[in-house]
Amino acid sequence: IDHVVDKIISWAGLRSSRTVCLVNTHMLCEALDNKSLANALSYSDINCADGMPIVRVLNTLGYSDKKRVAGVDLFHAVCQRLNDNDSDLSLLLLGSDDETLAKMKSKLIRQYSDLTIAGTISLPFSRELTELEDLTLIEAINNSRASVTAICLGCPKQEIFAFKHLGKIDSVMIGLGAVFAQYANDAPRAPKLVRELSLEWLWRLCLEPARLWPRYSKTIPRFLLLCK
Repeated sequence: IDHVVDKIISWAGLRSSRTVCLVNTHMLCEALDNKSLANALSYSDINCADGMPIVRVLNTLGYSDKKRVAGVDLFHAVCQRLNDNDSDLSLLLLGSDDETLAKMKSKLIRQYSDLTIAGTISLPFSRELTELEDLTLIEAINNSRASVTAICLGCPKQEIFAFKHLGKIDSVMIGLGAVFAQYANDAPRAPKLVRELSLEWLWRLCLEPARLWPRYSKTIPRFLLLCK
């Protein structure tokens, strides 16, 4: 994870327009049917393996050096590095809802006292932005001089959003999805042993069966078939 954070901070210092995707089994299966998501992953500057099933497949393909980079771990690592950096690097939170963003900002200020938060912007989930809204959003983010933009719009919307705004938003854009709600609401994380056994999906399913069962019932069998 240190190597990934090094690259992000390096780009952030230049306010370079970059994208970072955290790839799990759901995203991989979704990309098979969604050309826009497939393009977003293909052109992403960094694709991290966010899930032990992805890591294990990579290892069997000969990439034995690949390790898991969980979204929540990357989020905290980036916040810590921004907090410790002597320059004017900053973080912007994009997406989710106003209540979650307010909780996140309050917690971040307490946990990372020297972290500069460039702003928080909620976006509508049920519709696409109009052209004027999109231009206004781009201007707002660039005017904030955010070095890193953490995005919570859910997969595949957040990855496609970042891809479409490459070269437009002068910031490193990271799709973090559920990390926002997890951090804001102190959601319990699976124990280390459960994560190492590639069973974090089961842990999360037990916590949110109504939301996750429809997704898992489709993606897990499909992923297993792809691995054969």
